Amino acid sequence: MTASLDRVMRVRHGDLDLALQPVDSPPNRLAMNWLPDDAAWFVGNDIYARSVFVAGSLSAVGAILAEPTLEAYPVRRSQRLVVEDF
Repeated sequence: MTASLDRVMRVRHGDLDLALQPVDSPPNRLAMNWLPDDAAWFVGNDIYARSVFVAGSLSAVGAILAEPTLEAYPVRRSQRLVVEDF
């Protein structure tokens, strides 16, 4: 757990099935950041942001970018991101 903007941020670590399990009860919130046991990929977002970031192998990210039903863009490590909705 890390604090950001006076909010507790949690990372769900483990099987993907855990992504649908609440991190607290109540109010039964879901984790917004996921990391599998093998650390092969990472999904992260913020409650106030419009974007979700996915990190992974070139083939995993390539599959997301190639999926026609998703609006997806590559982001490079050196690229600066603008705060969306704070």
